[in-house]
Amino acid sequence: MSGREDEVRPGLLRRWRRWLLILALALTPRFFFELHRVEGVSMWPAFNEDGKGDWLLVLKSWVDRDPRLLDPIVVVDPDDGDRTVLKRVCALPGFIPRIDDGDLKLLDGSLGLESFVPRDLDRIQRDLVPIAGLGDLSFRPRGRGGDIVDGLRRVFIRPDRGRAALSEGGRHLLIEADDEGGASFRLPEEDFRDDHRGAGGRLTAGENRVRDIALSISFAASATPEVGTRLTIRHVLEENGEGEDLEILVTTEGLDLRLRGRGAPEARHRLEPGPGLVLRWILVDDHRALLAGRDGREESFELLSDSRRDLVAGSTRSYLRFDLEGSSVILSRLDTARDLHYTSPAGGAGSGRDWPGDRLFLLGDNSPASRDSRFWRSELPLEPVGRPVLVLWPWSRARLID
Repeated sequence: MSGREDEVRPGLLRRWRRWLLILALALTPRFFFELHRVEGVSMWPAFNEDGKGDWLLVLKSWVDRDPRLLDPIVVVDPDDGDRTVLKRVCALPGFIPRIDDGDLKLLDGSLGLESFVPRDLDRIQRDLVPIAGLGDLSFRPRGRGGDIVDGLRRVFIRPDRGRAALSEGGRHLLIEADDEGGASFRLPEEDFRDDHRGAGGRLTAGENRVRDIALSISFAASATPEVGTRLTIRHVLEENGEGEDLEILVTTEGLDLRLRGRGAPEARHRLEPGPGLVLRWILVDDHRALLAGRDGREESFELLSDSRRDLVAGSTRSYLRFDLEGSSVILSRLDTARDLHYTSPAGGAGSGRDWPGDRLFLLGDNSPASRDSRFWRSELPLEPVGRPVLVLWPWSRARLID
């Protein structure tokens, strides 16, 4: 009998080990990870861009590092303990947040120093929210002419001088000089606003003026501007039309670029000629830069740090002014985007009420359509669930979350 028992025991041990392994594999994901479905549009466009829902893999908070500034984080909804919500960490314990003209600023509780939320240029570009590009524009007849309008049917381009024409499908924009060799228009006809995704997922016209924007432009490769053509773009912030200028001059050696800002000497740069060149002008309070990309390469130069928009005591305008001298030009790209723009509800956090410095302050990226720490009562506890590390679904947006 003992020989028979010796034969059975190894088989039992193998089966037990197999079952223990299956049990461990089944429990480990639930022990360390959790699935979260983003259903609303409060974090648009970083998450749930089309409003149909993103599935996230969330690393549970007890096995993860402490939250860092600008981390997306899943917490139990203080308004409804049966659901969880995704927000972004915008202030850590020890700092008091303040929303000022769309910008988020942090006051160090121990040093008493206030600063913008620190971000590098890559981070700013990842946070950009699209406003309108050539593919979003269409022609609307008006009288003997017409207007070029955006997705909300607002006038986006209406020349004061010369002519602007949009090709079918919005792939190219012709800026045609008049008989005197010039053209000018503003973009948009109204000021830049904090357009956002509403609760139903549709684009909604914003109410707050936005001054932190980015512009991307490119000349059509098949229609290189003539030598001597000068395109000046000004971001206007004040009633009298003052602002910062980007000047592009076509020369025999390429493109001569000149930036003129506030409180800083002008910056100059020359780019070699060639097709596929895209210029991106970043006009954000905590970072100013002009980037040039071609065939995967990117180079940049910046205005001095004291040429920031906080030198303007409350902007009264926010639009771009285009002035062309010389021959007509054809643009294959004209995209506008804005930085994250936070709104401060009356009487809420960030509008004068002190926020306790011993807890996280969370905001949604799509501020007008987000309920977050601006509305949650400061005495309500926050229960972190974890940090999303992966977008699982839909496949078209699947990615690691850094």
